[in-house]
Amino acid sequence: MEVITWKPEYDIGIQEIDEQHRKLVALINNLYNVLVRKGSAEEIGQVIDEVIDYTKVHFAIEECLLRMFEYDDYDQHKRGHDLFVEKVLHINQRFRAGDASVSMELFSLLRDWLIQHIQEKDTQYAPILLKQGVKKSWLRKFW
Repeated sequence: MEVITWKPEYDIGIQEIDEQHRKLVALINNLYNVLVRKGSAEEIGQVIDEVIDYTKVHFAIEECLLRMFEYDDYDQHKRGHDLFVEKVLHINQRFRAGDASVSMELFSLLRDWLIQHIQEKDTQYAPILLKQGVKKSWLRKFW
């Protein structure tokens, strides 16, 4: 079941980032599905780890682009990423310590933050990076 359905208005116009955002949505939907069917703590933990790991990769790529193209609000954007990761890791620590109730809290945080961040923050940098020469789409898929 999809709790978050990708909508065209979530696209920022940079294929690399858009596809990563879609992957994050799929991971968040997967977390929700595991929670709803009451998966084991081990299974939930694996999905949480996958979400965290992919989020870190996505942030690293996005931040690299912002640095390479000298985005003026890079520091603020990165600070938003860092605070989000800190929150997610804190909730994950509580989950690992045996507080299973935080898994839905984590899902809600992920769901709400991602869409809001895309629409409020990522859409701000996209036109600037595109104007400075970031390619809208890949020449070919590398991975």
